[in-house]
Amino acid sequence: MFKNKFVRLEPDFYDIYRQFPLGVFSESCERSWANLLLYMPIYDWHAAVINSRLWIASFNTSYIFFPMGDIAAPTELAGVLKEFAAVCPHEAVCGDVPADYLKHFPEAEKFFDFEIDPGEADYIYDLAHLASFSGSKLRKRHNQLRQFEREYEGAFRVEKMNRGHLAQVYALAEKLSGAVWTTDSGAEEKLAMQRLELLWDDPNCRLAGVLLYVQDVPAGFSIYSPISPGIADIHFEKADHAFTGSGAKLTAGLTGQLLAENFRYMNREQDLNVEGLRRAKRSLDPEHCFERASITLL
Repeated sequence: MFKNKFVRLEPDFYDIYRQFPLGVFSESCERSWANLLLYMPIYDWHAAVINSRLWIASFNTSYIFFPMGDIAAPTELAGVLKEFAAVCPHEAVCGDVPADYLKHFPEAEKFFDFEIDPGEADYIYDLAHLASFSGSKLRKRHNQLRQFEREYEGAFRVEKMNRGHLAQVYALAEKLSGAVWTTDSGAEEKLAMQRLELLWDDPNCRLAGVLLYVQDVPAGFSIYSPISPGIADIHFEKADHAFTGSGAKLTAGLTGQLLAENFRYMNREQDLNVEGLRRAKRSLDPEHCFERASITLL
């Protein structure tokens, strides 16, 4: 049976996961090991090696990732997706498909419907550009940063996070997002944040973060991990806008920390077609967006 080929994606599966280079997925937040484990309560990820490729799937949500390893041809992809669909409660979707897959395999249109949703694209930022605040698009953030530093001169600090900060971080997140956490998407974030306590010291997740204080009061935080060498994925970020310019200061503190750790880029994930998120992500002047496709069987 197809489902029996898969095992639950537990932390000790990392030794198998790391045998498959990310390749074309090296910028994708969806392939972050920490992300996969953080969202286990929602997706219950399972994994299997089939035909020398790594497949990661959520049977309860009928979602399977495009496999890691050598690029799968349409016939193989369709075969696995048919088997997956047969044991799923809803229409099976294969996600994180290379956006140019159809270009390289034109015959794929005989097997699949393709969709590229702009709201599913990851925003990728050049950290050196952010650090310099150069260009007209970053002028507003530069001004907000200076306003924060004038307003709270001598009263703020940015610390690198450790396990001892987690209770403060969760309390701030609950304060700022408690109402949103009652919605479906917000509940996912809440469950994922609750997993931080479990995963923080996992050497394969490599979770880290920065915490902004004003007068010893937490005013914002960012939590990240590496996707691949040089690229950090920002899992959670919140700023208390009761402190003027806190968002800009938090971004500056995060950028400085990532550069100190030899990252060159950061992935701030998708905007999910939410207009407010889209404006905020574009205001930081991304270098480019990592586009992905999703496919369903014809």
